[in-house]
Amino acid sequence: MIALLAVLLALQDAPYSAAEMTAVHQGVDDLVRKGKFLQAAEKLRAVQRPRIPAADLAKFAEAERRVGTYAGLLLETTAGNTLDVPLLSRIAIKNGGKPLGRIVKDDGVFIFYETLTGIRSRLAKEQVDMITGLTPQESSAEVLAEFRRQCGNRSLMLQTEAGKPPAWKELGGKKLTGAQYFALAEFAARNGAGEFLPGLFDLAVARDPEIRAAAHAAKGERLVNQLFYALTVNQLPQANYSLDALTTRYRDTAPYKDKLFADKETAEIVKVLLKRDLPEPKPVVVEPPKPTTPDAPPTAAAPPPPVPEPLPLPPPEPAPAPPGVPVTAIKLPSGTPPDVVDLVSKGDKNFDEGMKHLLNSDPSVNPEGWSQENTKALELFRKANQESYLPAQEKYTTGWPQSLLDRVRETTMRVALCRKRSVRSG
Repeated sequence: MIALLAVLLALQDAPYSAAEMTAVHQGVDDLVRKGKFLQAAEKLRAVQRPRIPAADLAKFAEAERRVGTYAGLLLETTAGNTLDVPLLSRIAIKNGGKPLGRIVKDDGVFIFYETLTGIRSRLAKEQVDMITGLTPQESSAEVLAEFRRQCGNRSLMLQTEAGKPPAWKELGGKKLTGAQYFALAEFAARNGAGEFLPGLFDLAVARDPEIRAAAHAAKGERLVNQLFYALTVNQLPQANYSLDALTTRYRDTAPYKDKLFADKETAEIVKVLLKRDLPEPKPVVVEPPKPTTPDAPPTAAAPPPPVPEPLPLPPPEPAPAPPGVPVTAIKLPSGTPPDVVDLVSKGDKNFDEGMKHLLNSDPSVNPEGWSQENTKALELFRKANQESYLPAQEKYTTGWPQSLLDRVRETTMRVALCRKRSVRSG
């Protein structure tokens, strides 16, 4: 028995055979071709380095470098992973138009959907004539057609040939930036077109060797904006998700340090609403200088740190309403002086109107006009407080009704958050 155990232990410590190393590289290459970089990184991490034959160390290190670069870039996309092809539906509207998108939610009153370009919208069910679900094959065809349109919008031609990786040709003498190639990679990752990711990431890095740092900072900014919107509309699960992402991977970004941690008012709001303290920012790791030649190929830099597992994506909830009973629906106690009732009634009208504009200020639903909607909401919340709730509160010297105090608190919180969002959009 002891001898058998010794043999088994020896086999476990023996160098990998040529066939085993070939299987590892083939498996990793197959995952990379599909854009499954996080899975490829996991496969490489499962390899026991001491068992790698000396002759294979250089090839294995190059695989780690390549997969690490791709996985790091993928984590900086909006999705943070290569998602499956969405199951799409064609929505026929009674007065014309047939938008295409993924149905996110049907609450019985509205149909919420997300387009392939990531814009979320909603339609009243009474406006919808019919919804036709597409097959997986039809959805894939629509993704490819839209991807070609996205390339064309950037004066770029997608070239595909059986047995060869995808390629792109720049048209009209135009030269795309690394950010433009990364934007196409964002589309591909979000819509299950992973086969385009290796080529797009290669082009993005070739045009801008610092593209990962730029994308990292941009995602930190985006998560801060998501956090502020979620807090403003009281969507606390989404706020917790955004804060989890920020504190896990984006504490080294300027938005986290300057707009969250260093802002004492914001830190207090987070503590009150989410019952959480903000952890210290992480120092920025300074990397060695890289070549800046626009057409330089990606350099064989040292392998990046191990790629952390991405956070799970929460189910999207476009334009959410505040949970529970709206503060304006809570009645004042019986016997409240008439002048206080009148002031509160006027304040409630401004508050409710402000909430309508606030719910229209979701950047994912209204990317062009969210800032203007946020400004309108801010003005109405200020008006509700300054002209109604606070004057009503001053009518008392003691025994303030809790329903009035709740209105002041909710409105003051929204004024602060809307104001911060307004500063960030300027």
